Amino acid sequence: PYTRGQMATTTAPTNVSRSSYWRELWERRDFTLHLARGSLASRVAGTTLGRVWWLINPLLMSGVYFLVFGVIIKGTSRSNSGFLAYLIVGVLVFRFLSVGLLGSGQIIISNTKLIANLRFPRMVLPLAAVIDALVTFLAGLAVFYLLVTPVSCLQAVGNSDITCITPTYRIALLPVAVVIQFAFTLGIGAWVARIIVPNRDARNLIPHLTRIWFYLSPILWGVERLTNQSEFLQALIKTNPMFSMLSIYRTALINDPFEPTMLALAAAWAVFMLIFGVWSFRRHEAAMARYV
Repeated sequence: PYTRGQMATTTAPTNVSRSSYWRELWERRDFTLHLARGSLASRVAGTTLGRVWWLINPLLMSGVYFLVFGVIIKGTSRSNSGFLAYLIVGVLVFRFLSVGLLGSGQIIISNTKLIANLRFPRMVLPLAAVIDALVTFLAGLAVFYLLVTPVSCLQAVGNSDITCITPTYRIALLPVAVVIQFAFTLGIGAWVARIIVPNRDARNLIPHLTRIWFYLSPILWGVERLTNQSEFLQALIKTNPMFSMLSIYRTALINDPFEPTMLALAAAWAVFMLIFGVWSFRRHEAAMARYV
């Protein structure tokens, strides 16, 4: 096993076998969880409400978007309660992606002393960042139905066009969606970390690109808006990885129709991005100490 004090310039030698690398990564699981807990705690350090902010932040964000795109600008043909559920799912899912993606690069930059003085698989760091994002996401899901179900059921009283949003058998798709997104986020997070570490300017660019990705995903606008677009444009928009992932989540949480092609596309994106991201990260892992 790697020992403390060995310099990071030899942290990830190219002659280390794949099996040894992944075995060591598994052996460092407690270390990974410790880093994830530290990252979670640091984001709410010094605040009065502490971890409650994990729930408040996405709900406040959803409330602002709902006011603008659900009340002032009609973003979808759904009822207000239906659009609120649609919106919250989108915000929570995309926040999972953005927190994991940005955190994967930041956690390496924030742990330069650790990298310089302790030899360990660097994949531990983006993995911890994505676990951090996952915990925040699951905390948001925990209160999803507590907010959405009462609102939708009250609005459904006396209105047959509105459906009361409650869990159904389709919620069995939720673990599948979470695993797919975790793999995708880890892959793209590892790739972003590989870019950000030697190119610090990229750290300022990534949030803007992420924001553009947010607006191009069906979060603030309904997918029914695509029906009047050309088949080519529809196909192009649906290649967005978040399009298929959001479709699975909305099937699981708010009972949208299930589309097997969306599940297959999301899984394909996750496998591709995980393989590519981890390969890219590992290929440049040994040189990271030069830049931190």
